[in-house]
Amino acid sequence: MTRGWLGAVAVAVIVNAAMLLPVYRAHNGGARIVDAAVCSDHLMGGYSQTDRIRLGLPLDHVPVTALDHARLVELGFSDADLVQIGDTTPMRRFPPSRPAWVRLVQRTDSTQPWRVAAVGSRRDDVAGTGMVVRARVAIEHWVWTPEGPVRVAATVRRTEPASLYLRDDRAARLRTLRVGPSRCITPVRLGNGTDGSVWVESVP
Repeated sequence: MTRGWLGAVAVAVIVNAAMLLPVYRAHNGGARIVDAAVCSDHLMGGYSQTDRIRLGLPLDHVPVTALDHARLVELGFSDADLVQIGDTTPMRRFPPSRPAWVRLVQRTDSTQPWRVAAVGSRRDDVAGTGMVVRARVAIEHWVWTPEGPVRVAATVRRTEPASLYLRDDRAARLRTLRVGPSRCITPVRLGNGTDGSVWVESVP
């Protein structure tokens, strides 16, 4: 019985170490700190005791100019997939989204979403100022302008992660953004690991 219990404990320790070691490396091995503005519209959830408040990373969903033909082929799309880009015919079946690395920089307008500054199949492809995360790139219908038609375009569909959980004390400070007119707080400091992870380092 004792040996079985010790064996179970040993397995639990090994499993936990295997899970936590990559996190430790991400937080301590060359992670960058990115200053960000957080606006009231960026807060998600938190409307009940069982629904924790989260910090969304709102993405500026527009066709990305960095996604040229060669880069899309590099991400795994075929020439047949890319023929659809620019089309305005009724929606048809699109290829599955592809994994990518993206570098994000925050816009400075009132809503301050994150803009995709670079896209690549490797992390080194998107080196530069900003936040580097993993993402999914898709070919799908998109409205380019309010007056223009629905067109097929290559877009960054979502980032991974798309939102960040907050400790209770940090959530309480950011929750004040929901009181009164829409406003923002800056700088919230985000950690960005070399594995593409993102976490909240500090909230003013």
